Amino acid sequence: MTSPEVPLGEVERALRDDIAGLGPLAGGFRRTFAEVSYVLAHRLDLVDGEDGATAVSLAKALLATLGALVRGDGGSDDDAFKAVAARMSSPVGDSAQS
Repeated sequence: MTSPEVPLGEVERALRDDIAGLGPLAGGFRRTFAEVSYVLAHRLDLVDGEDGATAVSLAKALLATLGALVRGDGGSDDDAFKAVAARMSSPVGDSAQS
């Protein structure tokens, strides 16, 4: 989790809004997956533009974590996962338009 004095980056801010839109995170490890997602998004915001390999690795880890989050306890929610993946694929700043 980010410290209060560190401002949220664009990816983390958009992700927090998207996860809030999923509704309550009760049950299983959903809250844990959300917290891991926030950390990954924060780190992605901090990646230097020169370090493409790190950005790709973080993005893949974030997408996998979001998949686990929307599926919950190992069930399948392909539509929710596809919606989150599509939002992650859109340019930053477009998340509020969907």
